[in-house]
Amino acid sequence: MRRLMLLRHAKSDWASPGLRDHDRPLNPRGREAAAKMGTYMVRHALVPDLIVGGAVIVDPKVVENFTVTHIAQMTGYLAITRLRLALLLNFKHVDLRWKRVVR
Repeated sequence: MRRLMLLRHAKSDWASPGLRDHDRPLNPRGREAAAKMGTYMVRHALVPDLIVGGAVIVDPKVVENFTVTHIAQMTGYLAITRLRLALLLNFKHVDLRWKRVVR
């Protein structure tokens, strides 16, 4: 069975308010939570096929193949949101198939 895990980053340190969210270090509570999550994932043999970090649009599909329509839709989403990266994920097959769409 395929599994999609969505994990949010742990608590970060706000001591430097000028830093972007992804640039801030974890605070002590965040470091502890990250270690616990890592232990849990190892204990339960949860090994990701793909890890995505940062602002990205993700569209999961269950299709034989991606089409030009899928790509055009993601390109439209990127234009609307002004993000640069989108991922199409295909859960139809035993192995995870994915396509990157960049604006």
